[in-house]
Amino acid sequence: MLQQHPGADVIGWQQKPAGHCHGATDPKGFNVITAFVLIKTDAARIPETAEEISAIEGISEVYSVTGEWDLIAVARVHRHEDLADVIADRLSKVPAVVHTTTHIAFRAYSQHDLDAAFSLGFEQ
Repeated sequence: MLQQHPGADVIGWQQKPAGHCHGATDPKGFNVITAFVLIKTDAARIPETAEEISAIEGISEVYSVTGEWDLIAVARVHRHEDLADVIADRLSKVPAVVHTTTHIAFRAYSQHDLDAAFSLGFEQ
């Protein structure tokens, strides 16, 4: 069973060991695995499909884009195992999704942007 990270849109949280980082972390110091999912959809349902995908726990953002793909979703989880639940078990089963390709990020180079993404909607 997945556990909701306290105060963030990231699932499967676990505390990272002190001084140990595999890439990005959220503001509370938890490791974050980020995946970019390129999505082809039924062209007549792009906006509705984007809304359905954005409602999936573990999906932080969905963008409509130009080019070969219709949408790009950003998944943020704390365990690689959770990517299977978010992407294979949920996102790819949205009715208008035709095809997906997933890219897992190794490292975040803009910590400012990552911190801002996790602070949306939270007062300091």
